[in-house]
Amino acid sequence: MKKNSITGLLVLSILAASCAFASDPVTLRDSNTGNTVTLVPSYKEESEDLLFYSNERFGYGVMIPIKIFTEVVLLPDNEDGVILASKNGEYRFRASGGLVVFEDTLQTSMEAAKKYVEENVDGAMIFEKTGDDWWELSWWNGPEEGRRKFVTNGETWCECEITWPGQPHRASGEYDDLFEYLLETMEFSVG
Repeated sequence: MKKNSITGLLVLSILAASCAFASDPVTLRDSNTGNTVTLVPSYKEESEDLLFYSNERFGYGVMIPIKIFTEVVLLPDNEDGVILASKNGEYRFRASGGLVVFEDTLQTSMEAAKKYVEENVDGAMIFEKTGDDWWELSWWNGPEEGRRKFVTNGETWCECEITWPGQPHRASGEYDDLFEYLLETMEFSVG
């Protein structure tokens, strides 16, 4: 075999192996409850290192970077979401959902989220954005930074929250762009 052919086969093997990792489903298990959830490959090209979490009970989904959030904190019995963390516990990911019961769910949920951050994150600067069927909070207090987004389709809602170590002077962190992208991947099932 010629050197170029061997090199070509080696490159193809490496590419196939890297694509296999990105396309393999991952099943997570909560050691306390015994509950499991399977994350599946993304259908979006730009998301090769992300897996998709789909909640069948409430019909929503969001991408998860499984290389960061490797530890299960909770897979609840009521199947309304997931809570994951990084190996060192400094990064945390939560997705949840439910039925829209009250007409003012959008407004009251944002007020409750702001109150929670004010009471639990000392000295946090809180920023908010809103739209017709969504709101987003972000906060920073130096050692901690977070984002929380809530969306609704009128019948159900889904929410995603990510927290991570803050940077001095609110400088950009390693995963800031990725976390912003994750919040944009929240979606409801069609049909």
